[in-house]
Amino acid sequence: MALRGLNQTPPQVQAWAEKFFPTTADIHVTQFPGGANNMVFGCTAKDRKAVVKVYPQAADPSSDRFRAESEFLAYAGQAAPGFTPTLYESDAASRLLVMEYLDGARFEAGTAIAREDVEQAAQFLRHLNADLTAARAKVTSPAAEGFPALTQHVENVDQRMADLSHTHLPAEFHATALKLMETTRKTWGRVKSSLLARIAEGSIADALPERALCVSPSDFGFHNAMRCGGKIRFFDFEFAGWDDPAKAVADFFLQPRIPVPAGLQALMEEAVAGGLPAATLRARIAALRPVLHLKWATIVLAVLRPQRLEAMLRVTVDKSASALIQERLTRAHQYLSQGISDDLR
Repeated sequence: MALRGLNQTPPQVQAWAEKFFPTTADIHVTQFPGGANNMVFGCTAKDRKAVVKVYPQAADPSSDRFRAESEFLAYAGQAAPGFTPTLYESDAASRLLVMEYLDGARFEAGTAIAREDVEQAAQFLRHLNADLTAARAKVTSPAAEGFPALTQHVENVDQRMADLSHTHLPAEFHATALKLMETTRKTWGRVKSSLLARIAEGSIADALPERALCVSPSDFGFHNAMRCGGKIRFFDFEFAGWDDPAKAVADFFLQPRIPVPAGLQALMEEAVAGGLPAATLRARIAALRPVLHLKWATIVLAVLRPQRLEAMLRVTVDKSASALIQERLTRAHQYLSQGISDDLR
């Protein structure tokens, strides 16, 4: 058996391949670009292929991305078959997942998302939440930052804003980074004050009961999807779990890589509204949306957090440090220029 394509294949991938492929196989291994949290490999040999995802050790066992994605893929395979890659193997000792290799076309930046596309995404979400009793037996992880209280989201964005810095960047990026930080923090001050005032006056409830939470793929959108024949299939569920349905819907439309027309929001609301009256869910989305908009800005600006930039560079195989920083600063400027005034109305 020979593994080709990389200078050095991780040992756990090598060990898995020796079991999965015939001993005479000539296996081609490709590391997929773009992963900021883990390493993802495509492995092919003749008529067999698979995707292997390797996760670092979890700093916090309560937010273990390996466990979250493993649980979610197993549950989705039963509750929403055909919408996700089939899970072949989950190895907790090696922190390795093996799943179906999807053959299809990625949604590229600038793709116009049609109503029919959103209908398929809503159908996926609807299947995941059709039987919440069954879901509770299978999914134990909370979604990443799936806070049940609005004030927890405020605290989270406060911390994200405090973590932004420019001093670790090369000098040529300082002026741009400082301007972006100033714009983001100033807008955040207005958003935070508005939401806290609404909570204090009682026009919006702060916390949701557990029964109102939904199963969310998290980081859900067409940036993590492929057209496979006539069907859209979704992937990348390391942040999945139980979530506030308002966050699940708002994030779907706020994710910046492949925007979704806001006029189609009702399709997604219906898919997760099982635990909340429709009007209550809609009001909660409107209250949370500007908070999450600014949170997404800090996510795009992850290069302004020294440790996060280091982690991104360790797994980014297709960009230099300068190229990654420039790309993120440009994307943040574009994102902050769009939609903020609408969110604050």
